[in-house]
Amino acid sequence: MLFKVTNMELQRVSHCGVMEFVADEGVVYLPFWMMENLCLQEGQMVEFQNISLPKGTFVKLRPHTSDFLDISNPKAVLEHTLRNFTCLTVGDTIAVNYNNKKYLIDIVEAKPQEQVSIIETDCEVDFAPPKDYKEPERKPAGGAGAGAAGGRAGGGSRAGRACRAGRPGGGRTVGRPAKRQCFFFCYPFPFLSSPLS
Repeated sequence: MLFKVTNMELQRVSHCGVMEFVADEGVVYLPFWMMENLCLQEGQMVEFQNISLPKGTFVKLRPHTSDFLDISNPKAVLEHTLRNFTCLTVGDTIAVNYNNKKYLIDIVEAKPQEQVSIIETDCEVDFAPPKDYKEPERKPAGGAGAGAAGGRAGGGSRAGRACRAGRPGGGRTVGRPAKRQCFFFCYPFPFLSSPLS
């Protein structure tokens, strides 16, 4: 089950799956990071709509800081983190917890559309340069042809490398869900401050 979540006051939209149905009627618990993405306050009204999303084939991510590029195996860390998500929405920011540090990552592009399911799919992941990334200053070259070898030639920057991030099984398709709208009062999930990890 996938849902479109809308902050009706600001018309901010995200998408999510369900962890468990334990909240009282008319109440929903959201992770704090999702409340931040939607600019929601505790107790604010939020709209849920049951939807169907296409499987993602490509996602482009932008870390907030260059520190993320220093992780020894960002592919494994990202694959581990994405196991806790059912879908991704362009414009959202997700948190990656690794070695007692939280790395914030923006979803900047997704295909085939701006919101995609990542359940049981093999999705190509590319990294945009981090928000704080600055190109190294180029020194004037003294020899002929040196300009062609400078800059990104010869392998590119760490910010441009891509990896494959698969989403292992754990979901099943049960026909097309009926589209329904539900309104809830929103509260932070009592046990989570970031995605499950």
